[in-house]
Amino acid sequence: MTFARVIVAAVAALGLAAAAGCSGGRGHELVSSDADQYSSPVWVGDTIYFLSRLQDHDDPPPSLMRVRAGGRPERVTVEHPDCPDPRGRSGGLSARVRKVVAVSGHELGLVITCGDGDTDAPATIVRWDAGTGRSAVVGRIERAGEVAWSGGKGTVYYPTPSCPQTPPAGGLRSTCLSEPDAMLGAVAADGSLVYLTTRCGTDAPGPESVFPVYSLCRRVGRGPASTVARGVRSPAALTVHGDRIVIAGEANGKAGVWLVKDGRFERIAGGRYRAAAFNADGTRLAVAYRDKGWFSITWSLRVIPVPRA
Repeated sequence: MTFARVIVAAVAALGLAAAAGCSGGRGHELVSSDADQYSSPVWVGDTIYFLSRLQDHDDPPPSLMRVRAGGRPERVTVEHPDCPDPRGRSGGLSARVRKVVAVSGHELGLVITCGDGDTDAPATIVRWDAGTGRSAVVGRIERAGEVAWSGGKGTVYYPTPSCPQTPPAGGLRSTCLSEPDAMLGAVAADGSLVYLTTRCGTDAPGPESVFPVYSLCRRVGRGPASTVARGVRSPAALTVHGDRIVIAGEANGKAGVWLVKDGRFERIAGGRYRAAAFNADGTRLAVAYRDKGWFSITWSLRVIPVPRA
């Protein structure tokens, strides 16, 4: 990321905690750019980690970034056993962080590929301690993509094409979902997996369309799936805190960030959001906002408050 092209809001004066006082609109802006795009935000304490890469480019690889409370964005380096330098090339290979998930109050789970940028390449799951900077490989999957972390114990892989057919020795347990289009999964406090699919369990599939209609689905262990809500188009993000579920996408004919309540959608913020993640106490969301102007697309990382149940 080129900081000359980055606009940082007055985070130093306000701090991330000030975002809790915002209401409506698009929340509190932390950083924005018309050159870079943001994805995979997660919270570790009051620090937000996220991925940043040049718009419409896959080379150089995405950078893992963080914004501390009262600070500016800074790059973070995580060691990869096969690609020693995640920021560039080593031995002709390039390490690429594909997804960031929160593991605990001080750890991240990173899905990293080591190769030429192929999104279908085998991926390594690395557990990284934000305090010590130490990392450890905890699993490998056959292709990069959708991975949800199950507490501090293991990982859940989905959909079926992403599942390891033969789990590695000492690897983590996994659950393979039968729905081939399952996407954007998150593990709830009760251990259930919440995700989006066009056909949840025994539900009839939605009508065929260029923009298919998704259902919000819940599965407990290897039991049957149940439908939580229906009617999501262009889903972009899903995050869970306790029994509260938030999605980014289109519902009720409008784009925005939505809180799911009793099978219905309550809009928190309007606009095109491409990522969302709860903070530890469930009062705020870190979101990636996509603003399409006349001549360019501006991305921003923002914090928006979440209504309590």
